[in-house]
Amino acid sequence: MQGKRLLAWLWEHHPGKLIGTGLGIAAGVVFLLVGFWRALIFAFFVWLGYVWGRAWDRREDWRDVIERLLPSRYRDS
Repeated sequence: MQGKRLLAWLWEHHPGKLIGTGLGIAAGVVFLLVGFWRALIFAFFVWLGYVWGRAWDRREDWRDVIERLLPSRYRDS
């Protein structure tokens, strides 16, 4: 019971730190299990999924998302 109250208090007062710590532990486990480069590729795809999901939530056109991500030298003039 004490652990549940602690987690509830942490979630209420420090949600970013709690989520960040959990993600850090998960990233560390992935790194230990599959190695650095595979973990980096995995993290890239997670980031890509986040960007796609954020664009979906905001109802953005995928062309606008790509245009925002690519440097200007790769865009059509």
